[in-house]
Amino acid sequence: MEYTHWLSNAALAAEVIALPFLAWQILLGRKENRRSRDLEISMTLSQSFREHWESTWEDALLELEEKTAGKPLEYRGRREMSDNERELLRMLNWIDWVGTALRTKMLTNTDVLLKSIGPTIRSILALGRPIVEAEVKAHGCDYWGSLLHVGRRLDMDWARQLIIQRKC
Repeated sequence: MEYTHWLSNAALAAEVIALPFLAWQILLGRKENRRSRDLEISMTLSQSFREHWESTWEDALLELEEKTAGKPLEYRGRREMSDNERELLRMLNWIDWVGTALRTKMLTNTDVLLKSIGPTIRSILALGRPIVEAEVKAHGCDYWGSLLHVGRRLDMDWARQLIIQRKC
């Protein structure tokens, strides 16, 4: 009888010791899965950006920067956009989608992505600022809300001010 009692106590002690270890393994597994997911999403976004950048976006951005020569882009509405301005709009939409991934925490570690393409995103947002401001004024915060989130994450004052002014 004592032997079975001792055996059941040993089994209970093993369970008590095993449970925290199991919980620790589950936690480590979740963290590793999150890192793996973040890496996969970052790589997918990076590849998407690179494909667009190499095909049309880089030339369009450079031509628009030359055309504006440091002055704000004159936004006349979507119907009167040049081809390069339409490419800029596509870039802004891509950034808005990235902002959605950030806001919904689909991507939890944003450092890799924002550090690698952040300077280019900054240039795109600076050039597209008149478009964003006009369309947020006309349609409300939800129109470019995720893009504004990216601008805020990149410490762009105009995005932060627009968020505050419009209560986004």
